Amino acid sequence: MGFKPGILEGYYKTASAYAERGEFTHSVFKTLEDEPEIGPAQVFYWQAFQTLASERPSAGFGGANRIPWSAVNAYAAHYSLTHEETEYLHDIIRAMDTEVLTASEKLEEANSKAKSKPK
Repeated sequence: MGFKPGILEGYYKTASAYAERGEFTHSVFKTLEDEPEIGPAQVFYWQAFQTLASERPSAGFGGANRIPWSAVNAYAAHYSLTHEETEYLHDIIRAMDTEVLTASEKLEEANSKAKSKPK
């Protein structure tokens, strides 16, 4: 599971309020427990992916294409990454992009099937 920016902070506020009262059975605790912790390096890559996703060319009709290599390369140059760091960034962004595009395709297929079913 992943969280949109700002949502995680709300979960932490809710958890804090319940913890202050000594109540630890609220579902928010399970939600936070399941969320992986990430360090500063992972935050850099997550933020890079979020930024680079805006560079994704449209495939028309709501479809999406991969984030262009040139966009990743420009991002790496902006942050003065070494050649090795740039290659690693490409690998990570490509893997994340593949996950997003795969999920998007599955959702599109499910929506298409749901629309084609007789009512």
